[in-house]
Amino acid sequence: MPTITALSCTIVEYVQRLNTSENNEMPEGDRIKVCAAFQRGDDTTGVWPLKMKRALIHSILRGHPIGTIMLVKPPGAGNSTNHYILDGGNRSRVIRDFLNNEFTIDTEDGRKSYNELDVGQQASFANKHLLLQQIRIQRADPHDTIAQMFTNLNTMILALKDGE
Repeated sequence: MPTITALSCTIVEYVQRLNTSENNEMPEGDRIKVCAAFQRGDDTTGVWPLKMKRALIHSILRGHPIGTIMLVKPPGAGNSTNHYILDGGNRSRVIRDFLNNEFTIDTEDGRKSYNELDVGQQASFANKHLLLQQIRIQRADPHDTIAQMFTNLNTMILALKDGE
């Protein structure tokens, strides 16, 4: 049976773990990767339109819940094996991209990127906590455990489209 650990971290801490190409000092095993096998889109691009991205950022700024991000390590993984995002890839990319000023949100003062927000709003966003579930598959678990978890999370409610 998989081992599940629940934790939280700030947005800044999470994005540092996610942006490993820009932070090569991050030790292997602490890094978080977007895995194309589990996510729609690749490491750099997701499938959410700008409207959905802006809605997620507004939810975070308002303190609304955005759900748990699920990370998985495959069976037999050691401490140096990275975590892969099982659920929450698009949310992760949106958070990372906003923090990196790659899109703007609508504010009372017009459209602003992260760096254009006032210092208090920047600090509030960067220090919001994300809920994470770290799932570690055990060697004794069936070989298709990760695939089964993914299928149950992502295809039972709404079928995937062709190519997804």
